[in-house]
Formats: sequence, C-alpha cells, structure tokens
Amino acid sequence: MEDTKKKMKIIEYVINEDDQKTGVYCMSLVENPAILVNWIALSKQEKTEELKFAAVENGEQRMLYGPVMIPDQLIYRYNDKTKEEWMATYKAETIKTIAQKYMRNSMHQYTNLEHEIPVQGVNIVETWIQTDPMKDKSAALGFTTPPGTWYIGGHVEDDGLWQDVKNGIFKGWSLEGYFLEHEEKMMDEYVIEQILDEMIEELNILEHP
Repeated sequence: MEDTKKKMKIIEYVINEDDQKTGVYCMSLVENPAILVNWIALSKQEKTEELKFAAVENGEQRMLYGPVMIPDQLIYRYNDKTKEEWMATYKAETIKTIAQKYMRNSMHQYTNLEHEIPVQGVNIVETWIQTDPMKDKSAALGFTTPPGTWYIGGHVEDDGLWQDVKNGIFKGWSLEGYFLEHEEKMMDEYVIEQILDEMIEELNILEHP
C-alpha cells in the first residue's frame, strides 16, 4: 500500500572553516525570530530574576541577550521563487564552528533591522556557546536551551532603536549567512509537528509583557 502521508524535507547544514563564503555575516534585530525565542533586554538596576523585557530605569545597560542557533532545532524555510518548503537544522559541533568563524572574521560589527535595513549603534559585544544548562549565563537570564546553543549579547547605543525594543517592535535576533547542504532526509509532517511542539515546551519560551 502506498504511503500517502505528507512528507517534508529536512536539510542539515554545515560550513567550510577555510573559505570566505560560508558562515554568518550579519545579525538582524527582528520581530519574529525563526528560532522562536525572544531576547532579554536588561537595564542597569534590573534583577535578572525579574526578566523584564523592557527596561525603563535611568542608567539602562541597553543589553540584548538571546540565542541565535539551537542545536538540532528544526527551522522552517520557504523559497518564494520555487515555492519549496523545508526544515533546516544544525548540529552542535557545526554551531560551535560557525560561532568561532563569525568572531574570527570580525562579522560581529554588522547588524541590520528585519534583514533589510543596515543599522548603526548596535554592537555585538558578547558571544558564547552554552555548556552547562544549569550554570551557564543563559540560565541566569532565564533561558532554557540545550547545551551547544549559541548566544549573543548586543549593546544598543541608538536612542530611537532602544525605544523600539522597549515598545516591542523588535523581539529577538536572527542571523544571516551562507551554508552548505550536508545531509538531506524526508520526514512525515505530523512527526515534525510533534517535534516542534515538544521543542517549544522544552525551551520554556519566555513571554514578556
């Protein structure tokens, strides 16, 4: 009997450590992060356990912390031209290599808004790979992600942009890069939906007022 269940392609991506083409070349401030996790915006006086999204006290730190890549996460992709849809995924070791190459090539100086508008006054000043989910800085910030997750911290100097963050116009980080297809497989869509539901529950996605 023919299998009539609808399937979707899953592609694992990698980079070439030695070329100048593959890797992450920009971080974007977006309203809807593809990895489904919003950032934390911290002020100078704020206690981390309060985890307020918008900081309004005087002397704000203007720091935006959040994950940009989560190992083995399935990320929905769609090609407007070909109408093709698929799921992208990255292994923990690949993410580590991507993060290292990003810093080695000084790509931390490039940011934009919604993958379109280049922006000044936003600097990526921290980046790390989560190792211990309980003791990592990400845990202190309130995030629940698996080991191997790549986090960044960005400092916002622009007054107008910081106000946009506090107003909820931008909620997280989204990366831009060029990657190589490493492995491809097909999976039933209902299985993918189950995986995504479990992932969202495990990540304990933060909802900010």
